[in-house]
Amino acid sequence: MLPDLRWNIDYNISALVLLLIVVSGFFARKNLPLRLNRIYRNLLLLSLGSVLFDTMTVFLISWHQLFPQSLITAVNLIYLLCVNAIPPVLMQFLLCFCSMFMRLPVFPVIDTEFAMPGGFCRLSFRLFRF
Repeated sequence: MLPDLRWNIDYNISALVLLLIVVSGFFARKNLPLRLNRIYRNLLLLSLGSVLFDTMTVFLISWHQLFPQSLITAVNLIYLLCVNAIPPVLMQFLLCFCSMFMRLPVFPVIDTEFAMPGGFCRLSFRLFRF
């Protein structure tokens, strides 16, 4: 049985408002289909998903008597997956952004491969030449 805890979601609400402003500004403009724009879009969507699932997790845990434990676990798992997916995408964004200015002949890219039977995610670095 979970203890009766109350979380403060004021920071989640402010983060959600700011992210919605940035996301609406990004999708309202016409963007070139560059690698940098695609990575930035993925980063925004992961951040938005992280904030939404964090808020849902806080709500579900605060009212844990009304919801089954499996739903609380599933929403929390999706939140943790979103949070843990942000650093590799952010690193890929920074490498892509920096390579525009440094004119590197070799660009490291994070390659994510999902294997369905095992259910694991493998991150590896590969070098692409332009």
